Amino acid sequence: MIFSSKYKFIFIEVPKTGTSSIVATLQQVDDSLRRNLIELENGKVINVSTHASAKEVREILGEESRNYTFVGFLRDPKDVLVSKYYFYKLGRIKKQVQEGSASVGLRIRHYMTHLCPLPLWVLLYPYTSSAKYVVDDSGKILLDII
Repeated sequence: MIFSSKYKFIFIEVPKTGTSSIVATLQQVDDSLRRNLIELENGKVINVSTHASAKEVREILGEESRNYTFVGFLRDPKDVLVSKYYFYKLGRIKKQVQEGSASVGLRIRHYMTHLCPLPLWVLLYPYTSSAKYVVDDSGKILLDII
């Protein structure tokens, strides 16, 4: 989650949507950006997860959330699954497995990509929709710009 007090926007970082590249670019153009931090009008600063949902951020901000434009990206679920497959197989997780720093769950995901071809892995992977990052409990979209 990126918080800009200068331009009054909040960028919701939905996993596997290219957020690392977007964040790097945003940080070059806005020196007020705070990652994983929300600044309330009373000066209080609250830590949040990198992948905090729009619902969580709006709840923390309360009425102050009306002062910000909420922005985020969604990606086709098929593209997300392919991205996750190669992320677990060849990406940062592979290095963590080699170093011994990966959790048991990440090691299982990594090894499953080596045991299963992509079509089979997709059938076995416990996929959940990325929409949970951008909607409330009733399914209402909480972003101003997607």
